[in-house]
Amino acid sequence: MRKVGSVLLISMALTLSGGGQATKNFTNSTSWIKQYASLEQTTAAAATNSIPQGSRYVVKKGDTLWAIARSNSTTVANLKKINSLSSDLLQIGQVLYLGNTSPNINNKTNTSSKERVSPATKVQDKAPNTELSKTREEANSPSRADNNRINNLLATAKKYLGTPYVYGGKSPKGFDCSGFTQYVFKEYGIELPRSSREQAKVGVQIARSEIRPGDLLFFNTQSGREISHVGIYLGENEFIHASQNTGISITPLNKGYYANRLITIRRIFR
Repeated sequence: MRKVGSVLLISMALTLSGGGQATKNFTNSTSWIKQYASLEQTTAAAATNSIPQGSRYVVKKGDTLWAIARSNSTTVANLKKINSLSSDLLQIGQVLYLGNTSPNINNKTNTSSKERVSPATKVQDKAPNTELSKTREEANSPSRADNNRINNLLATAKKYLGTPYVYGGKSPKGFDCSGFTQYVFKEYGIELPRSSREQAKVGVQIARSEIRPGDLLFFNTQSGREISHVGIYLGENEFIHASQNTGISITPLNKGYYANRLITIRRIFR
């Protein structure tokens, strides 16, 4: 539309002027058109730059809704409402709106297969990279509030000692392993996925030497190297879990059946 108007304006300038003034009027008209186009571009750039960059957050590996909410002085409930989230499960690269703007697009990302988090095949004694080492160092220094939260979570888990094992169970009437961890963490505002395999993608991977109470332990109890069992670390080389044989019970980590079956450790509280 601007191009058509420019042509008409130039034509008028040539028609109304005469003789030697035609070239002068044409030059002046062209200069005015360039100034108008420049003004439009400046206005568009200003509109783009007016979007507050601090109102968005791009999810990184190991992020949880709770940690993002805490570091941005908001709440999990507020983040879920603003971003229309039905659970606490996040994807790497996902854009979260923090409250200063409203999202105009569905909060979905095209996460490549290289970015997707897959469970570790073996527990590492050392951090695999510098970035993760820094994350672990921060994770190993919980605040007093976090310590209280972890202690309360462990006390809640112990309340269900003796509850029978029920395949597919996710209530105090009967739990399976992932149903138990999902239920206990939900009591403290953390939504874990339903299966142990999916739960192993949440939080930060932790080396065995850095394990602390409240961490999730993932085991291979079947053939192959697939994760098939999960429990909550209590400290003192013990964990609480839903055992098929004894229901909700406390088991040693460093001896017996589970000693050589640990696949990975994930930290949810950071």
